[in-house]
Amino acid sequence: MNIYQKEGWLDLEAVESIDVPYIFVFGGRGIGKTYGMQERIDHAHRGGVFVMRRTKTEWDIITDARMNMFATYNEDHGTDFHFHQEKGIATILDNEEYIGLSAPLSTFSNLRGFDNFGKTKIMYYDEFIPERHKAKIRNEHEVFLNVYESINRNRELKGEKPL
Repeated sequence: MNIYQKEGWLDLEAVESIDVPYIFVFGGRGIGKTYGMQERIDHAHRGGVFVMRRTKTEWDIITDARMNMFATYNEDHGTDFHFHQEKGIATILDNEEYIGLSAPLSTFSNLRGFDNFGKTKIMYYDEFIPERHKAKIRNEHEVFLNVYESINRNRELKGEKPL
């Protein structure tokens, strides 16, 4: 299977065609992982996406209008993807159209007993490998699994595909 476009960028459509619940993409900087995610959100996952970063600091930066992680994609495609942040969770919008939700992994250790992710069909955990100088999140793997469970909410028991 070829997972690269003819120009050499990562082809996330091909990657997502693999029918498994978890896909972890590892690769060098600048090969199109985040940009490809933005393209997939635009063309395949409007209204059903959840975007996560590890820490609140990292997440605050990408959701700030001055540092919007979609800035280059917006410029290239004439979109207006942006975040409306409120109480540690952000709504992702294109103009006023609902695209999905976003939050940092570190926030989820404080969240339980909510069920607001029914529309979410795919989760992107962007930049999930911390650089060596970044602080560790205690039991990070367990926090990730709790996030997955909180968003997935036993879909398979209802005959649905998993997140």
